[in-house]
Amino acid sequence: MADTCRCHRPFDPPNGPHWWPQRDPEPALDIRAVAIYGDAPAFLRQVRTSGGWHCQGSGANHPDHTPPIPWRRAGRCWAGTYHPVVDVTDHQPAP
Repeated sequence: MADTCRCHRPFDPPNGPHWWPQRDPEPALDIRAVAIYGDAPAFLRQVRTSGGWHCQGSGANHPDHTPPIPWRRAGRCWAGTYHPVVDVTDHQPAP
């Protein structure tokens, strides 16, 4: 079996805190942003909004015109695989 998905992200979760959005409940409200494990948060992250989780970063596909997604889809890559997500709340986007 391959060590990475077709999207080039790892299949295995990190050793530290993480969530599998398709099976784990949403994290506490102090977790305001998550990224798929292996992604740089500046490139792609999901930010908690009142309507769900909104994709942001330079790799986000039309973020101004794309509605938020439900938590259970936050870890899904373009290849349709579900990956673990990690807390990136402390990431500060570039001005």
